Amino acid sequence: MSVPWPITAVESRGGTVVRLLHADGAVADHDFEYLLGRPGMFAHLAEEMIPEAAICDGGTVGWETEAGVIDLAPDALYEHAVLGFCPGGVCRGWTPAHTVLVSRGG
Repeated sequence: MSVPWPITAVESRGGTVVRLLHADGAVADHDFEYLLGRPGMFAHLAEEMIPEAAICDGGTVGWETEAGVIDLAPDALYEHAVLGFCPGGVCRGWTPAHTVLVSRGG
């Protein structure tokens, strides 16, 4: 049985919003504004970079920076979209208002 969360397409929706298509057909718009200004690996992520999000690491979304790739956990993004919560409560700054499920998929 395959997992539903790998990301198969990425599309900028303007500003800090990126649309993600998951392997099971689920489509969601994610507002990544909550990642800006955070320490650690996110310190290198600038607002103007968010529309440049791309598929990386074989099924997640990320950004190339001078410090390396910033990528996000596709299973967490899927749960944000389909289930409406953060797995384990570790998605600091994320709220359900940051994600809109466009289509549930298969």
